[in-house]
Amino acid sequence: MSQTIHIFKKDLKRFSWEIVLSILLLVLYAWCQPVLWGPIDRLSYDGGTVTALRYAGASMLGILLVLGWMAILVRVIYEESLTGDRQFWVTRPYRWQSLLAAKILFVFIVINLPLFAAQLCLVAAAGFAPFRHFSRVLALNLTLAILLLPLATLAMVTGGKRQMTRAIIMVLIFLVASVWLAQSFSGFFFAFDVRGAGSGRTGTWQWLVWAVMVGVAIVVIVRQYALRKTAQARWILVGSGLALILMAAAEPKPRFPEAEYQLLGAGADGYFEIKMPPESSHAGRIFASPMPGEGKKTIWMTPRFIGGEMAEGLVAQAEAIKLTFLAPDGTQWNSDWQGMNAVLNHNDSGTVDASALQSRSLGTFIQLDRTFWDKFKDVPINLQVEVASTLYRDHGGAAFILNQEEFKIQNVGTCIVSQLSEIFISCRSPLAGIPMVGVSVRLFKNCGGEHDPSAPIYQSYAWWPGSEQWSGEFGLNPVRQFGLSVSHEAAGQALTTCPESTFMVHLPDKIRRFRIQKSFNGVKLADMVPQQ
Repeated sequence: MSQTIHIFKKDLKRFSWEIVLSILLLVLYAWCQPVLWGPIDRLSYDGGTVTALRYAGASMLGILLVLGWMAILVRVIYEESLTGDRQFWVTRPYRWQSLLAAKILFVFIVINLPLFAAQLCLVAAAGFAPFRHFSRVLALNLTLAILLLPLATLAMVTGGKRQMTRAIIMVLIFLVASVWLAQSFSGFFFAFDVRGAGSGRTGTWQWLVWAVMVGVAIVVIVRQYALRKTAQARWILVGSGLALILMAAAEPKPRFPEAEYQLLGAGADGYFEIKMPPESSHAGRIFASPMPGEGKKTIWMTPRFIGGEMAEGLVAQAEAIKLTFLAPDGTQWNSDWQGMNAVLNHNDSGTVDASALQSRSLGTFIQLDRTFWDKFKDVPINLQVEVASTLYRDHGGAAFILNQEEFKIQNVGTCIVSQLSEIFISCRSPLAGIPMVGVSVRLFKNCGGEHDPSAPIYQSYAWWPGSEQWSGEFGLNPVRQFGLSVSHEAAGQALTTCPESTFMVHLPDKIRRFRIQKSFNGVKLADMVPQQ
């Protein structure tokens, strides 16, 4: 233990300037982050020079901080290089266990501990109880350690900048090969939405890949400190890289769990119509272009459809879409399930033209076979559209007015309203997974008529579809941010928020999953592409 402390103190003294600089960068990073939580209009117009600098720092300091930690990590490992046999420390009575423990202690004290304290301070500054979210902050902190682990492994099998550069190039080659094989064998597009509708088999496979990466890194690190057999360690890393490439090629293609989505007929609870977009609307049409790099054998297409209105009190989140083209001669082509994201809700009673304010576009990117396109683009065909969705029940929620500085969404986070060209609601949350959240706003043609019972009221909605994905900028920031954008227009007419315009928070409850099918006869693909 005394030897571990001795090596640790020596490293602290040796890299004192680097440590002080990294702590200053961390303090600046934590000081700059809260500026992102303020209203956008205040930042744009009266933020001042200091606020502008803080905004720039919030965007750039995270990357600089991680790069600085990477440099410190490599240098502290090189201080007692594990390659070769002529290092001064080899002739001294250094036990490898003490040396490894000293390096781990250095990383913990210099990087993880200050970061953990800064993360708790950020949670508190955002208005949340830091120790209530202790476990998530700790897990996020460990994420950075996992990201730095491969770099530490490379530093232990290289003896200088030149060897490290070569090792990084090799790693990049392995990464490019893995990505290429994964796309070639598993398909370019994921066949499901990332919110959890995919196959558990793929999730298990991804965990296995991470286990191999982390496990091999730990084995190489311990083995290198214990034996210092650099050549063997390098071959272990090369072998694990090849194994990861093979795993990427063998990874099963994710399949959409269609059986979990009950097919609904017209009139069923949750059913909505699927419509073709108006001919005058290019926003909903299909745009097509040749797929580059494939000999123009594939056509990129972005089909768009319009979702109908939901029954009162119900909300549907469309998660995936599948298109099937059936030609008159029986030739069939289908897109398989493709991920998408759209939210359809009810046109509340008492509102006027609310549907014009909502984004009801249903669509995605597909790759249509060029042969099918060339043969049938001008032939009337049958098009079947199938949309898979999750049904929610909206109970309404807390109401507030615009003159409030901030408002809270229960069990989610804190939000603030900004108004520039549109109403933008910026929210922050300490949660790893944010549930589906909506905000509705009462808009008027002019504020003078807001007390007139006969004046039209426009109810505009904005939805955050929910996300189970972790975020945190390399494992740094524990406060997640998300935004809701509300349109200022209805049917091309500018609207306004009045001093007493009511905002309402919506936290719908999940009911079940379902599918909707709609067929369109006599469709010509060429007619769905805007003429240049």
